[in-house]
Amino acid sequence: MLSKTIRLIANDCACLMLIWGWFREPSYLKAASWLFAVELFVILPLYLFVKLSLEGPTEISSPLLSQIHRLIVNPLLMFLLMVGFAVQQLRHPKH
Repeated sequence: MLSKTIRLIANDCACLMLIWGWFREPSYLKAASWLFAVELFVILPLYLFVKLSLEGPTEISSPLLSQIHRLIVNPLLMFLLMVGFAVQQLRHPKH
C-alpha cells in the first residue's frame, strides 16, 4: 500500500510539473490538482480496499484490477490530461 501511494504521489507531482512546464496555464494546473486529489483521497483508497479484500497483499492482480491499477497508479491519467489540455489549447488559443 505504501509503495503504491508513494508512486502515485510521485507520478502526480511529475505530471503537475510537466503540465506547468508545457502549458503555463494556472487553470490547467488547478484542474489537474483537483483531479489528482480525488484520485489520491477517493479512488486509491477504494482500489486498495478492493484489492486487499479480493486478493490480499499479492502483487499479481486479476485482469479487472490490473486495468484499474494502470489508470490509478501508472501515468495513464497524466497522458489523458495532457491530450485534453492540448486539445483545449488548440480549440481556444490565447493571442
